[in-house]
Amino acid sequence: MSIAGRRRRERRNRPPQGEPFIWFTREMLESNAWAALSLAARRVIERIIIEHMAHADNENGALIVTYADFEKFGIRRMSIKRAIDEAVALGFMIVTQKGRASIGIDRWPTHFALSWLDLKDGTPASKRWKAITGKEQDFATAFMLRP
Repeated sequence: MSIAGRRRRERRNRPPQGEPFIWFTREMLESNAWAALSLAARRVIERIIIEHMAHADNENGALIVTYADFEKFGIRRMSIKRAIDEAVALGFMIVTQKGRASIGIDRWPTHFALSWLDLKDGTPASKRWKAITGKEQDFATAFMLRP
C-alpha cells in the first residue's frame, strides 16, 4: 500500500474531530463476560460511558449517574439496581463510592468507574472482566436470574 493510501485509511479510521469517543477492544466484546450481560446491564454501562465522555474522559472513578439519569436513558427503575450489580459482578464497572437515597442539597450519589479504563487518581485499569470464565459467567447469570 502506498504512503498516501495508508494516510487516507488512517484518517478514515480516526474518531470524528472534536467528538468524544471511547474504545472497546475486540477481546472485550467477544468475552464470556460481555456475552453474559443483560440488556439492562449494557444500558447501564452505556449511560456511564456517556457520562465519562461528558467529562472529557477525566473523571473515571468519580462518574455520577443517578437513578433519574438511568430512567431518562430508558432503564426501568426497578431494573437499575440489578443491572448495576450485574455489570459490577461481570467486571465492567466499579462502584467507587456507594450512594444512598437523598433529597435536597445534601445528596449522596453513587460514583462509578469503567473498569477497562484507568481511574482518575492514576490507578491502572483493572480489566476484571478478563477473569470471568464459564463458571463465573454462570454464577453471575444465575445471580441475576434469582427473584
